[in-house]
Amino acid sequence: MKRKFASDPAEMGEVRAEIRRFLEGLPFDEEERYLLLLGIDEACTNIIRHAYDGRTDRWIKIELCALEEGFECRLRDYGRTTCETAFHRRPHNQDRPGGLGLHLMQRAFHEVRYVPCKRGTQLILVRRFGPTPVLEDSALRGRAR
Repeated sequence: MKRKFASDPAEMGEVRAEIRRFLEGLPFDEEERYLLLLGIDEACTNIIRHAYDGRTDRWIKIELCALEEGFECRLRDYGRTTCETAFHRRPHNQDRPGGLGLHLMQRAFHEVRYVPCKRGTQLILVRRFGPTPVLEDSALRGRAR
């Protein structure tokens, strides 16, 4: 699956539907698909919020590719360049909004890599078949719907 879409949250419903269809063709259970979809959605939301400062007239490219051992998601933005060390993670047990996107992505994917580009950033998410990277203490367990 390859797609280019506007950085408008209103676009995300259709993008999520395409991601869901892609994931249905892979051997993940419903809970895993939900977590993966949530992780990709969070990454897109972070691009809109942080790389584009909420602007809805910029572009995001997404590419989902099945691999022999799993799948890869590449998200490309052309906004403010970010590197992983610039992210401010907060402890996941604090009761306040924000700052959990990276935690969520690291729970869903085996690899989360930020590649700074001349203009913007490419985020590469890799999920291999088999156990979810970190689910044993996840508050998301049982939330798949």
